Amino acid sequence: MNWKRTLGSALAFLFLSSTAFAQGRVTGSVKDGAGAALPGVVLSDEASGTTTTTDNNGLYSLTVSTNQVTVKASMMGYVDASKTVSLSNGAATANFILNEEAVTLDDIVVIGYGTSNIKDLTGSVVSVKAKSFQKGSFSTPEALILGKTPGVRITSNSGMPGAGSRIRIRGGSSLNASNDPLIVIDGLPADGLGLLNPSDIESFTILKDASASAIYGSRAANGVILVTTKKGTANSAFHADVTAVTSFRNVTNQVDVLSTEQFRNVIAENGTSTQQSRLATADPNQVTNWQNEIYQTGMVNDYNVALTGGLKMPYRLGLGMYREKGVLKRSELKRYTATLNASPSFLNGKLKANTSAKVISAENFYANQGAIGTAVFFDPTRPVLSGDTTYGGYFEWTMPNGAPSALSPRNPVGLLMLRDDVGYNTRALGNILFDYQPLASEALHLFMNVGGEYSYTHGNTFVPAYAAMNFNNGGEKNQYESTRTNRLIELYGNYAKQVSNRVHADLT
Repeated sequence: MNWKRTLGSALAFLFLSSTAFAQGRVTGSVKDGAGAALPGVVLSDEASGTTTTTDNNGLYSLTVSTNQVTVKASMMGYVDASKTVSLSNGAATANFILNEEAVTLDDIVVIGYGTSNIKDLTGSVVSVKAKSFQKGSFSTPEALILGKTPGVRITSNSGMPGAGSRIRIRGGSSLNASNDPLIVIDGLPADGLGLLNPSDIESFTILKDASASAIYGSRAANGVILVTTKKGTANSAFHADVTAVTSFRNVTNQVDVLSTEQFRNVIAENGTSTQQSRLATADPNQVTNWQNEIYQTGMVNDYNVALTGGLKMPYRLGLGMYREKGVLKRSELKRYTATLNASPSFLNGKLKANTSAKVISAENFYANQGAIGTAVFFDPTRPVLSGDTTYGGYFEWTMPNGAPSALSPRNPVGLLMLRDDVGYNTRALGNILFDYQPLASEALHLFMNVGGEYSYTHGNTFVPAYAAMNFNNGGEKNQYESTRTNRLIELYGNYAKQVSNRVHADLT
């Protein structure tokens, strides 16, 4: 197996890329021609490729690596705009006004039961193909269309590796029920986009209005996102595509807090007697930047292999391995994916069996995010380690009896290192769409779609009894598991015929 390790190392080296440390920041706002704020606009540094998006108020903050940069603002449905700015003291402002653009989408789009010419549609449909996806290595599929879909709001749930996003089409419509759109992957309604390999996706089609309910019923009340994965092409030769990407991530904008010297001065001048007595016991040479202690350089390894062909039968086999170490210590995602699409035909081409199968296995280490807030206000005059084995060896504020102080914050590093939280997920989904053409003409097609989805999730959380964070309860131990299944059987037909030069009949 040594040659495999050597090959993997060589590929990783060849595709090695690293984000540069930030030297400045460009901030500003993005509005439309009427002066309304535009959320979800993608702002990018054209030189380095660094990107960010506007928030709900149309505001953004972009980290840049040079003193003079060209910032580009782009969003589907609007004309792109660029501005070149020079930074002064590491900061600059660039405000944008984007004008609407008449966008011509690809002629043929997936709409549910088959495909349709976009000019024949009366509903609101947005289609984003692979050539228009956001560039980069992503852990979640929805990041591919960030800023590419007008009327669709995508917000990240958190910055942890593999954290999904909240997708809203036309905004929220219910206070109590779910506002999530229906996700359909290769014709199979699925339990979300989670863990799907972004490298396997060919296109997204979003059905945004109430007409989607005519196809999917009440499940489409919040819109529908149709995901089409990559497939082989008929009569094409064998082709192998191997990609390997390694990238690094850093926290470039920490919360601005008092330095150790400033902290000492504030306590000496305005602190309570208890605070001043605590300060008197501190090592005068101790300087601890707690944010530096909890953050690390994140690293992403993304490897994908795709085998395609179609001389006898169109097929595509995709294998992927994704590993991300987050910028917060002890946060990590490992994901392994396998995708197979094949389209064999029978009965001299009258019967086609479009087959799609996906298997996903993921292991996620969840870091204690409570350490982020604690690191902002924990005493910078105290060390990370106490010098003894109490509370795992981490410094903690204690009461006279030696127990952890109930009103004092916990050691941020101890919060991270003494809490184990790991989750495992195995997911398999697939379907076969039979397409039968009973007549000599191609006008009539009979379809049967059979598929299913299986998902098994389990994990555990453990905090030892000696950890200060849960000392009074004697530690913590939790386990969980869940299983979800989904089955599908659909029967339908389609009749499509060009009656005349001006009349086209299409009945499903």
